[in-house]
Amino acid sequence: MGFTLHIPISTDCRVLQGLLTWSPDAKVDENLRDYLRIKEAARLLGVSEGTLRNWGRQAKIKTHRHPINGYRLFKKVDLEELLHAVKRSAAKP
Repeated sequence: MGFTLHIPISTDCRVLQGLLTWSPDAKVDENLRDYLRIKEAARLLGVSEGTLRNWGRQAKIKTHRHPINGYRLFKKVDLEELLHAVKRSAAKP
């Protein structure tokens, strides 16, 4: 059974790559369980979503993209390391 995929011209290449490598049998949710969406990441860090977007553009924090929809994702481990680094620096006299 085939299907037609209509993709807007403005679609990010990373999204296209995810679509081309995706298969219906892929367990996307399991593969992404170690990531947070921008809203969840912002809540964890106590900053706004806009701040996270800016930090990503400035390479202050590493961002990833969802292979299907292109949403920004953040690794939980990266966020936890950032929190620990901030706490360590705040604890210094």
